[in-house]
Amino acid sequence: MRAVLSLACWLTAAAAACAGSSAPAAPGPAEPVQVALRDLAGKEWVLQSWDADEAAPASPRVTLTYKDDRFSGRSGCNQYFTSVTPGAEPGQLVVGAIASTKMACAQPILAVESRFQQQLGQVTRFALRDGKLALAYAKKDASDGMMLFVVGDTAAPR
Repeated sequence: MRAVLSLACWLTAAAAACAGSSAPAAPGPAEPVQVALRDLAGKEWVLQSWDADEAAPASPRVTLTYKDDRFSGRSGCNQYFTSVTPGAEPGQLVVGAIASTKMACAQPILAVESRFQQQLGQVTRFALRDGKLALAYAKKDASDGMMLFVVGDTAAPR
């Protein structure tokens, strides 16, 4: 329950209410902005961090795009895709089963790919935070995590 409350607090603009304060929260650069899934379209998002204090490796490059009710991209070595649908409340989403190509890759790359696909499959909420795409997911220990993505440079190596 604590993890759900923590995640809900992070994804709402009323951070002061989550902290138990009756004063309205002052706007700040780190506050999340609720957007619709369609607002993610037209950009390639590149994984920047696995969680708040754990940077993702620069290589392999993990990407995510949204188009036509699907997330797709490169999860390390392979291409992946999955259906996504909006949840019952703004900022919620449901990620479908993830499918991918099956190219042979070195073990370190496969480890990145496996972790990304596992975390993506657990995503339940999304928002923009400081221009970054934040995907909140449930960890195995029932705490919450948050992958962060930046808009990618389309000229960057794939």
